[in-house]
Amino acid sequence: MKPQEFRDEVSAVGKDVTEALKAANVPDAQAKSYSALVQTLVGNMASDAGMSPREIWEQYGIRNIFSEGKDVTRDASGQVQAVSSEAKSALVSPESLHEPWAKQGNATVNVPDMFGPIFSGEDLDFKPLAVLAKLRKEKTGVVPNAFQFRLDQWLDPNGKPLPSNGAVGLVYGRPGDPKREFSGGYGLAHIDAKHPGNAEKIVSFLQNPALRAFSRGDKITLWNGKDKVGLSVFWDGNPDRGQWVITSFKDEEAPTGKELKRAPSAVDKIPSPSRTVDGDSGSSSPREALNSNDKSTPESVKEQNPNELSKGEYFPTARSVLLWANADRSTFLHETGHWFLGARVGLALQLKNLETLTDSQKHLVSAVEDAVKWLGYDSLEAFAGASIEERRPAEERFARTFEQYLKDGRAPIAGLQSLFRRFANWFKAIYGFMTAVPGSQMSDDVRQMFDRLFVTEEQQTEARLRYDLYQALNREDFSEEEAYQAYLALMGNN
Repeated sequence: MKPQEFRDEVSAVGKDVTEALKAANVPDAQAKSYSALVQTLVGNMASDAGMSPREIWEQYGIRNIFSEGKDVTRDASGQVQAVSSEAKSALVSPESLHEPWAKQGNATVNVPDMFGPIFSGEDLDFKPLAVLAKLRKEKTGVVPNAFQFRLDQWLDPNGKPLPSNGAVGLVYGRPGDPKREFSGGYGLAHIDAKHPGNAEKIVSFLQNPALRAFSRGDKITLWNGKDKVGLSVFWDGNPDRGQWVITSFKDEEAPTGKELKRAPSAVDKIPSPSRTVDGDSGSSSPREALNSNDKSTPESVKEQNPNELSKGEYFPTARSVLLWANADRSTFLHETGHWFLGARVGLALQLKNLETLTDSQKHLVSAVEDAVKWLGYDSLEAFAGASIEERRPAEERFARTFEQYLKDGRAPIAGLQSLFRRFANWFKAIYGFMTAVPGSQMSDDVRQMFDRLFVTEEQQTEARLRYDLYQALNREDFSEEEAYQAYLALMGNN
C-alpha cells in the first residue's frame, strides 16, 4: 500500500470516529481529540501487522458509540435498556451480539466473523473441488466442512486426544503482502498466491495414513516428508472456533514444534455430509441453544461499584462503547483502553496463526504478550479464553493505567506530544491534585510496556531514547552530563 493510500485510510477511520462521537453528543473539539488517539492506535497496528488501516478497523474497530437517551436508558436496577434500533441490534439481538455459529462435522462451532460469509450445503460439504471453486469465485467466506479428517489420531502434549469433530474447514482468507513473501496471509488466498497448485493436493495429503503431526501453540502442522499442511485448532485461543486449513506448501524439512504421539486407537467416524447447519431434525438449532442461555443484555466491561453509577461501558463482543449522561472527558479514554486491549489481543492471536512473522509483527505480538503477563495471565490464549467476569479486574487495571499513561502527558514520540499534553490537562481538571488515577498501577516498567504498545516497531528507538532522557532528568543523583548525552542521542536520532 502506498503511503498516501495508508494515510487516507487512517483519515477515513478518524472521520468515522469523529462522526460517531458527535452523534453521541460529544463536543466537536473533544471528538476530534479522541479521534486522533484512535487513528494513531489503528495506524500503528496496521503498520506493524502489515495490513491496511481499513482492514484493522473492520476486523477490530469500534462498531458503535451509544449515548444515554437517544440509544439507551437505565432501568430501576441500573441495567442497560436499548432504545434505538442500532442499540437493540448490537446490545440485545444475539445475531449481532454473537459471532456466527455453524455446524462443522459433529460439533457446533463459533466461526470468527473476520472469515466472512459461511457457505455450506450438500453441493459443498466434503466436496473439496466444489469448495475450492466456490471460494475462488466469491473471493471471501468460509466452508466449515471442506475436508473429512480426524485430529484425534494424535495425543496432545498432556497425553489426551486432540479435539476433533471429524471435519476441517477452509477459509478464503487473504494472500498477504507480495513484497514481503506474502507475509500476513492465510487460507486459500494465501496458498494460491504463495504456493500455487498446493490446494488441490490437500485431499490426498489428508488421506495419507503415515502423516506426522507437530504442535506449536494453537496450530498443528501435518507433514508427510515432502509437504506440509498447517491447521488452526484454537483460533483466538478458543476451542469452540473450529478447525481450519491456514496454509499448505512443499517442504521436506521437519516442522518446528513438538511432535505428537499417535493415539492407541484412532476413532474413524466421519459425520454424514447431509447434516444441516441447524443439526438433526427435532433438535434445537445452534442459535436456539445459544438464545436459551442468553441474557437479555450482554456483559460489559465496567468497574463494579454498587454505590456509583458507571459513566461509560464497553461491550467486547459487540465492540460498542456506551457513554452515559454523567460521562466526563476521561470516560471515552477509559473505554478506549478496554477496546485497545481487546483489539491488540485479537490481532496478536491472528498473527500467531501465520506461518512466519516479520520483525514488525513480532514486535506487535511481543508487546501484547508482555501486557497480558503484567495482567496476570500466562499467555494471550489464556486471557482470551477467560470469561468477562474472570477478566474484569485485569481489564479495569489496564484501562485505569491506560488513563494514567495519558494523564502523565509524556508521549513516547514527538508526534504525539501535543495530544498527550491536551489529555494531561483534561485529567488534571478531573482528578485535581491527585497524582495517580485511582486503580492504576504505573511504574517505570509499565510505562515502557505502554510505550511499546503505542509505537510501531520502527518508532521503538525514538521511544527508548525519549524514555532515557526522562530518566536522566528525573534521577535523584541527577547528572547534567548524563542528561546532556541523552538529549544529544535523542536529537541525533531525529
